[in-house]
Amino acid sequence: MAGSCRINKDQFGKCSQYYERTWKPADELLYDFCKRYPGHSDEAYVYSKVFLIDGAYRAGIARTAGKLEEGPVDDPATKDVYYRAAKVLLEHAQQCDDIIATCGCLCEPFRETHIRTAVEAHREFEKLFQQSGFTRDGAALRSFASKYLHFHAPIVPIIDSKAEGAAQSHCYLRNGPNLVHAHVEQELGKNNYDDCYLCFVCRWWCLFRHAQELGLEPTPRSLDVYLWLAESPPASS
Repeated sequence: MAGSCRINKDQFGKCSQYYERTWKPADELLYDFCKRYPGHSDEAYVYSKVFLIDGAYRAGIARTAGKLEEGPVDDPATKDVYYRAAKVLLEHAQQCDDIIATCGCLCEPFRETHIRTAVEAHREFEKLFQQSGFTRDGAALRSFASKYLHFHAPIVPIIDSKAEGAAQSHCYLRNGPNLVHAHVEQELGKNNYDDCYLCFVCRWWCLFRHAQELGLEPTPRSLDVYLWLAESPPASS
């Protein structure tokens, strides 16, 4: 992958330690909940997963659905959006389970061959909402899709505005789309992936490999944490 990456090894360690001291237990609760209730046929559990994941990570589901300002999670309008999102997943329960299963069978460490699977699953999940008319003007639930998939299949990279900006500033890909991007595009076809997410994952993968070269033994979550904290790194303990 032609390009240059930069990861501060010491800062990576500090970000991981900060994560351990702060919100890692909350993440573990989400991982455990999704592992205990992975399916999408029970309304209460599906609603709870949408509520917990978007409520914890502000993944923009209300904004993308057409509610211009995201209010607190107990706001009636926000809760209505969660109900509508859960309904989409309930109506496509088997398809949703199948999408998650394609990623759930992937084992760490993340490999280049995982990029296509993650990107394709992400796009299929987005399409569930776009084709149901849930999102405003067919907008993509890019961040929510990655976060919802990640807590069911932790191999999936998480994208949001902070991580995307950090990936762009930490990884420069020369000559535009790289070979991995071109290969995935050729395999999936132009309309079967979210180009913004694919570009992000290609940069993410470049950074992941660089972290491995530095001897950091990264996981998808540890790299996600590093990117999320990159612009405002934690102070030393």
